[in-house]
Amino acid sequence: MRLELPIAEYEFTYEAVDSVFFPDFSGSLWHSVLGKALRELSCLTLANDCENCLYASRCDYSGLFHSVNLPQGHSQSQVINTGNNIPSPHIIHISRVQRHIVKAGQDFAVKIFLAGNASQYLETLVRAMYIAGKSGFGENRSKAALIRVTEIKEAAGAKVDKKVIFDQHTPLIINSETGKQALKTIPASPDQITLKLYTPYKPTGKSARQAHFEADRFIMSIIRRISLMQYFSTGKQLKADYQKLKQLTQTVPVQGNLQWQKNTHRSKNKYNFKHGWTGELNIKLQQHEPLWQFLYLGQWLHVGKNASMGFGQYEIIRLSKDV
Repeated sequence: MRLELPIAEYEFTYEAVDSVFFPDFSGSLWHSVLGKALRELSCLTLANDCENCLYASRCDYSGLFHSVNLPQGHSQSQVINTGNNIPSPHIIHISRVQRHIVKAGQDFAVKIFLAGNASQYLETLVRAMYIAGKSGFGENRSKAALIRVTEIKEAAGAKVDKKVIFDQHTPLIINSETGKQALKTIPASPDQITLKLYTPYKPTGKSARQAHFEADRFIMSIIRRISLMQYFSTGKQLKADYQKLKQLTQTVPVQGNLQWQKNTHRSKNKYNFKHGWTGELNIKLQQHEPLWQFLYLGQWLHVGKNASMGFGQYEIIRLSKDV
């Protein structure tokens, strides 16, 4: 079983024109301003429902933000049950998860990952992020100028290669190399990992409000998300024994130090509640090695409800061999 889901990584750097306030877990704020700008840039009808739009299959907004474009000749029923949600091929990844203020003249940045064929929308994404800064953040519409876009790729060894593809002196140029995605190099499976959840993970479906953390559901959600993301962003179905993987998630030894994090933010004159689990998990992978590649790749895709908004963002912070 081989994962065939390439992921491209971009860092957008801004200079604050006004003082900008970022709430806790600000991925939802970024999602809001990006969606508004992308819609203004791409949508021809301004209709509320993309699924019934005649232009949806040729629209960058629907393809990048709502993922209503299915692989040609395929349907949702051809993969494991998707429910009503096809994962968006963009993922917002924030570096500072706690509320903070960026003063005028200071720089700040956010990363966006694009899965599968979503790099075809790179030029539109850059333009939308530029417009988002000029339109402003939050209720005060605090302005910021997009000053740099950096493409981040894996290099030899554990190094990364950073290339500026847009700045205030160089116009954006899209060529055969820019936006070219590659498969992540997945290291050999360790015996044990420590996984840290930085932003709230909230399960989807009936167990979303359960009082205890379900490790098997958490890991299976990662597997399911990667499977759907690979299919709907590349057209390649993941050939995996899901029943066996599910059994592995139910028997893998997991110890957790997690807290149910409550987060409330105001958006469009109403309060939104983005609660979920944060903290650390210790997972022993001996005799459960098939789970490793999913756990590793999930660091770029996040997991759970509102994953594309930056929720369910985690990092593997420690790998151990001798347990």
